[in-house]
Amino acid sequence: MTTTKRTNEPTTDLYHLPRGTMVVSTLDGESGTILKVASQNRPRTKASAYVVQTTDGREIWDVQDLFIPDNA
Repeated sequence: MTTTKRTNEPTTDLYHLPRGTMVVSTLDGESGTILKVASQNRPRTKASAYVVQTTDGREIWDVQDLFIPDNA
């Protein structure tokens, strides 16, 4: 039996986040919004960093340093 993911469920796949996804830094708790992929792994199948728009401007965040908040 196959299952399909409901579209209103939040994603836990941090390597394929779409533009506009709200994220929070694990380093300092700052929130931001994904603008685009900044770098990818060697076969270019997963993001390794994103350009994130924060209140202070644009920053590059590594995938391992962010999470999607429950209230996003």
